[in-house]
Amino acid sequence: MAYGFPEGFLFAIAENPAASEAFRAMGSKERQALFLRARHAQGKDELRRLADSLAASIQEYPQAF
Repeated sequence: MAYGFPEGFLFAIAENPAASEAFRAMGSKERQALFLRARHAQGKDELRRLADSLAASIQEYPQAF
């Protein structure tokens, strides 16, 4: 784990520019919630889907970030 996040999740975020942007824009409460979801993920595919949903959120709602 790096910074409390599963390493596979950080790699999935790093591979996705929109997810990286959304992650940097998040506040501490949002990161904590994301951390909890990532910790309960059941493998790399689920971590990648979580990163993809993070990327989709910034594309759908850019004003929120």
